[in-house]
Amino acid sequence: MDNNIVSLVIESWRFSRIFRDILPKLNDEDSARFKGRYSWFCRRLEEISDNMGLKIIEISPGTAYDIGMAVTPVNIEDFDAGDSLCVMNMIEPIIISGDTVIKTGTVILERAEDS
Repeated sequence: MDNNIVSLVIESWRFSRIFRDILPKLNDEDSARFKGRYSWFCRRLEEISDNMGLKIIEISPGTAYDIGMAVTPVNIEDFDAGDSLCVMNMIEPIIISGDTVIKTGTVILERAEDS
């Protein structure tokens, strides 16, 4: 797979997350108008990625972190080996093609709250 295509998919995903975070800050009229555009953009990104045989995997905040995940935690050195961790934020998604990880994701971790 061409690395430029994978990079474009990742940057498009990042842009969509920035756009998503801006939507609640808009006035009601603009928010309603841009929510539709946001939804359309996300659907098209998924469709185009699927057509290229790529799947974008996003890990939700609060998901328990496991060392076997296809992600690179940028702040793993902030924790002790016995700490129970979870994903605080996903910086880059995981990109897979079939059963093969093309690009590992990037996450920020936090200590999991005790249940």
